[in-house]
Order: sequence, then structure tokens, then C-alpha cells
Amino acid sequence: MSFTFILPVVIFVELPVRDFMEYIVQPHTRFIETEILAVAGLVFISLSAYKHWQIFWFSLMSLVVIIAHFLIIIFKYHGGYFSPMAISDIIIYSVLFLIMSFMSYYRYQISEKLILGLESETIKVKNLNNSLQGQVKQRTQEINEQNQQLKKTNFELDYLVYRVSHDIRGPLVSALGLIGLIRSESEPIQQGLYLDILCELVTKLDNLIKDTIELSQNARLEVEIEKIDWQNIWEEILANNQFQPNFLKVKKELILGEKAAFFSDRQRLSVILNNLISNAIKYAEVENRQAILHLSIEVDAQQVLIKVEDNGHGIAPEHQEKVFDMFYRATDRSPGSGLGLYIVKEITQKLGGKISFDSKLHKGSSFDLLLPNLKRELNS
Repeated sequence: MSFTFILPVVIFVELPVRDFMEYIVQPHTRFIETEILAVAGLVFISLSAYKHWQIFWFSLMSLVVIIAHFLIIIFKYHGGYFSPMAISDIIIYSVLFLIMSFMSYYRYQISEKLILGLESETIKVKNLNNSLQGQVKQRTQEINEQNQQLKKTNFELDYLVYRVSHDIRGPLVSALGLIGLIRSESEPIQQGLYLDILCELVTKLDNLIKDTIELSQNARLEVEIEKIDWQNIWEEILANNQFQPNFLKVKKELILGEKAAFFSDRQRLSVILNNLISNAIKYAEVENRQAILHLSIEVDAQQVLIKVEDNGHGIAPEHQEKVFDMFYRATDRSPGSGLGLYIVKEITQKLGGKISFDSKLHKGSSFDLLLPNLKRELNS
């Protein structure tokens, strides 16, 4: 309890004891008037100690003084002894109440301001702490993701170096052997067979080098955003694949629905579509039915849905979980590098998209590619 409350209590407890002694010696003294003031003072102090009453301090103080005067006047007219000292006591007590009330009021105001200030600072500290915790958590997550990506990249790099060196050296050794056979062979027909095998080996080396370059470029180069001309990409891909054995036997169709302009990395999109379309032509089953290739493109302001469908060889169920793995080949029908669909997956992730497929053996495959429209990134 503060000094402002202790002092009035001490005064009003001491006065009735002193007046009671005077009352024993001299009846009808000012005991009644001081007792009234003491009780009123104690009630006032009790009320003022409760913060909800503090806004009424001044009115309560005035009310106490008026009631005290009123009761003393009644006592006086009933024959009681109203001493001059009682008047001075009333004045002193009233002034004391006023001083104590002011002191208590300002002490309360200062305390409230300090409490509000502390609460405000506490809230700020909590908010800052929560913000820092969120930043630390986010940064930790980013570091973990970067570490995982780094481990993945290192593993893929080691594996890539091993496989490329193996896949390059093997065909080169075979090519050197074939060159020796061609030189020693006098029969033109046999030389032609050797040359066909040599051409196949060189094609395999070329595909491997091309895929390796595309994989490296996707990892190193930033995304270059530009407006996409789908018709131009389609014609370019057909021109790149026109020398495939099945090219003329496959019915090719482009279904283009453009509700908005689409922006992305043209080079990466070309690599994705070239791999999917090349596979559809390469693995077409032209012996038993009309081979069909459909490229469907649906564009809106947010994204593009690309669907590449064919009725070719398809992918056996036991191979479907691994078709996007590095150097995985589901068939030996062509001299592929095993990097095509892996590159498709990596580029799709680089562009912030998703890829899925459905395939049935000897019935065909359907690859669905969902990519975001990067127009906003270009404007920002």
C-alpha cells in the first residue's frame, strides 16, 4: 500500500482513540464529529483504492465533507458541543483529503501510462520475436532445400560424368573397329553394312552430346521469358524430325487454343516438345495401323495445358515409375541416350510446372504438361 493511503488511515484511526479518552472525561465532546469524519474518511479511502472509482474521487471527497458538515450541524442543534477545534479539524481533514486525492490520482495516471507503455513494448517485442522466428524458420528451410538440391546435383553430376564417359568411349571404340573393318573389306555390300552401323553409332554419340548440352544449359542458364509463337515451334520441331524413318508415316495434328498470350522460355519449351514429339514419332507402330500424333495446347492468362498423345508402342507398366530417371531406357528399339524424359522433367520443374503421363503398352501414351504463364514475372 502506498504512502498516500497509509497516512489518512493512520490519522483517522488515531483520532477516534484520542477522542474516546476525552469522551470518558468530558461527555458530549467532539467525539461524535471526529468519529463521523473518521468513518467517512475510511470509506472514502477504501473506495478510492478501487480503480473503477478513481474517476469519482473529487465528487466523493466533496460529498464526504458535505455529509460530515450536515451531521455535525444536526448534532449541534440537538444540544451537542460543537467546539471551534472541530471546525479546524474539518478544514484540515478536507484539505488532507484533497491533497491525498490529487496525489493518488496522478500516481494512478502515471502507473497507467507506465503499464500501457510496458504492454505496448511487450507486444512489440513479442511481434519482433515471432517475426525473427519466422525468418529463421524460413531461412533454415531454404538452406535445407538448397542442401538437398546441392546433394542431388552432385550425385547427378557424378553419375552423368560416369555415364557420359562410358557411353562416349564405347561407341568410339566400336567406330574405330568398324573403320578398320571397312578399310580391310573389299566387298561393297559388306562395306555398306559397316557404314550403316557406323552411322548408327555416330547418331547415338550425337544424341548423347546434344542431350548433355541441353541438360547443362538448363542447370546453368537463367529463364529467358518471351512471348511464345506455338505455330513456329511446331513447324521447327517437325523440321528437326523429318529425317526419322517413321516421320512420313505418322499423321501429325496441332490443336491450338489461345485465349491469351503466353510467356515463357522458348528454348526450354522447344526442348520439352521436341523430346516428347520425337519419342512419339520414333516409337510409332506403323505396321498394323495408322500412326497418329496429336499436340493439343490450351492457353489462358494463368497457364498452358499441353497434351502430347500418340497411339504408338507405349510404356510397359514395370517401366513407368522410372521413365523420368537419368539414363533410364524402357526399350532398346532406338539408340537413345536415356536422358530425354529426364531433361523434360528437369526443365518442367525449372519453369515451375508439372508433368504427368498415362501409357498402355501397344496402345499409346499421353503426356500432360502444365506450365505457368510467366507474363507477370516479365512485367516485374
